[in-house]
Amino acid sequence: MDGILTVVDPIGSVESVGLFNIQSAERYYNEGNYGKWFQINLISAKEGYAPCQNSVGWAYDSGVGIQKDQTEAVRWYKLAADQNNADAQFNLAYSYFNGEGVIPNEQDGMKYLLLAANNNHPNALFNIGCRLDDSAAVPG
Repeated sequence: MDGILTVVDPIGSVESVGLFNIQSAERYYNEGNYGKWFQINLISAKEGYAPCQNSVGWAYDSGVGIQKDQTEAVRWYKLAADQNNADAQFNLAYSYFNGEGVIPNEQDGMKYLLLAANNNHPNALFNIGCRLDDSAAVPG
């Protein structure tokens, strides 16, 4: 879901969320009002907007604006990753590699790292390069 997600409310008016909410959320984040930032992201995340789902996951992962809960972070990362959000795919890979919110699993970590790399996520590409470089080393 790229761009703006459109939601129709019960009385039939159309409200644009997504990009508008991201801009509003950024303002609150920059002001240090992390609770409000989280709430605005949560609205769009519940509507299925992947960038906000990733932001909600990050908030739970780091404890910004909400109590830290890495299991809940993984749940939100998965929702966004399933929509091909490269940031969420990378964050989910990190969670699997480090056992944060999930049982550590190298295979699942690599699966999500490759998905993020295929979406040109720079940190994923770098990490894959490092892993390939490490695996090419031959003990002396």
